[in-house]
Amino acid sequence: STPIKSSAASDVYKRQEFMVNKEKRNIKQKNDMERIIALALVKSLYNQGKISEFVFRNIRSDTEKKVSLENRDYLC
Repeated sequence: STPIKSSAASDVYKRQEFMVNKEKRNIKQKNDMERIIALALVKSLYNQGKISEFVFRNIRSDTEKKVSLENRDYLC
């Protein structure tokens, strides 16, 4: 192929790769936010005395392991 066609194909590939990676980041962000919201609801149940501290700590620990590092500041 000619250099122009090769360069254009490379640009298209790079854009597609960027979009796929962006979609993966968006999915991870959404999953993290859902886990953080769920943990806030569990903490509310704990504060109301409806679940034990043991259960709350286990759920929190599991959630911390699943939430990406950049979103851990949002954990309650």
